[in-house]
Amino acid sequence: MAQPFAKVPPPLPGNVWLIFSFPESGLGFLTAEMFPRIPQEREPWDALWPQRVADRRARFVRTIFEKALAAVADCHDAGVAHGSISPASITGAPFDQRDPRRLIIQLQDFGFSTQLPGVEPKRRSELIRDDLYALAYAYLQLLFSSLTTSPNEDDGVFTPASGMIYDQETLRDIFERKFKMDFKGAGRDWAYQREEWEHVCKELDGPDDTQEGWKLLHAMINCRGAASRSKGGVSDLSAQFVSARNLLASPYFLVER
Repeated sequence: MAQPFAKVPPPLPGNVWLIFSFPESGLGFLTAEMFPRIPQEREPWDALWPQRVADRRARFVRTIFEKALAAVADCHDAGVAHGSISPASITGAPFDQRDPRRLIIQLQDFGFSTQLPGVEPKRRSELIRDDLYALAYAYLQLLFSSLTTSPNEDDGVFTPASGMIYDQETLRDIFERKFKMDFKGAGRDWAYQREEWEHVCKELDGPDDTQEGWKLLHAMINCRGAASRSKGGVSDLSAQFVSARNLLASPYFLVER
């Protein structure tokens, strides 16, 4: 009898194996990159309280971010750096923004991953920080693509701008090249001048205007240079949160909305 996969060589010692679980719905996982274009069910009272729609969508996108960060933390704890995090490498189900508690998030595309054990400490730190930097921009892309509104809407109901998908290079041009990595300062001030980004800014500010979302993303985006800087300001929070596991303790995820 022919053996299954008889011509496939056995895996080498140390190879990374990916084991996926599938949702009970049987519909499979979609990538976070797809989420902004996925139609969502509306609640009967949405027309009366338009802000509820925006809040519900923002809460769901934040949950994607939190669970993706937890998945990255699990990878790092297991001794693996992903190496190519993007919205396309973050998969989830079900993408029903009415109930973020049911959301399952997984990572895929480990083709550029690195086994951390045995890697020189400085390089290991760089790989971990690269993952955090990449995840920050993945979240920015998801956030801006999900909460940007159309400037022409006049029905008073929150509706994401059709087809307004932001790429990471555009966001880097804004926050790195134009505002010199000052994400929570000049970058935030400029974003507030754009009417279509109102819901993005409110989400990152938080209900008490503590700006915890801006602070968290600022730390993740600047973390790659934090090790070489000793001055205050930018480096303080970045140096404090040096791992995905520590970042999960950010007040951004703890504040009730």
